[in-house]
Amino acid sequence: MIEIKGNKNVTIHNSCITDEKGKTVTINGNQNLTILNSCILSKLKKFNQKEKLPFDNVKTITINCDCSDIIVKGTDDGEIHAHFFGEASTIEDPYIDIKKRGAKVFITVKVGNMTTSSGLTLGIKIPNHAFEKLVITSSNGNISIAEEIAAKTMNLHTCNGNIECEGTFSDITGKTTNGTVTIRSYNQNNINLKLLSTNGDINIILANNVKACNVKSETKNGHARNELKKFSIEGYMVSGYACTTNGNITILSN
Repeated sequence: MIEIKGNKNVTIHNSCITDEKGKTVTINGNQNLTILNSCILSKLKKFNQKEKLPFDNVKTITINCDCSDIIVKGTDDGEIHAHFFGEASTIEDPYIDIKKRGAKVFITVKVGNMTTSSGLTLGIKIPNHAFEKLVITSSNGNISIAEEIAAKTMNLHTCNGNIECEGTFSDITGKTTNGTVTIRSYNQNNINLKLLSTNGDINIILANNVKACNVKSETKNGHARNELKKFSIEGYMVSGYACTTNGNITILSN
């Protein structure tokens, strides 16, 4: 155990207080204690938490987890599953908050005062069903949507992470600051794209039966390339825009 207690006029500056054996770090009963540019670390703890809800005519799913990667896959068991796992050093143990309000499901992972982490992941499994809307938000993690996931509208937002979507959609917004956006569309219907990144590439991979592609591409410090070489007479149309500041934009067919 590391203890700092019962002291007066203590200043800790540019330091790291850590117990390598994972014992408790205690700061208690001090007067005029100042900690500047310092951190207190304890041993990483493993987490493996699961929650689920019955599907029951859900139309909209909203997922929010600031501290981890978010991976969404399909399932055939008629339930919505949330699985949070990995390691972290936290003051409070994280927990999954999953609620259903009418036809909407809200999944949030709450973590209190996390200092370090390793491999934190929120795995979501939802029925192989066409949803109205899928909204996913992460601040410091990647977002991944599997091919079997279908929603009319998808809103995917992260700050420090990549976005990768292979699902079926009509309208998608993908926005990240420090990451790459990759969209693989296997749709048979018309789609609209709104893809934004500041420090990353944007990759749009379309199916071979594209009838027309009207995607406005803008990059300040990169290259925009449209590598579509042929179009289908009876295919689907693609519209929207892709914009990045420090990255390349590529549009091609698979």
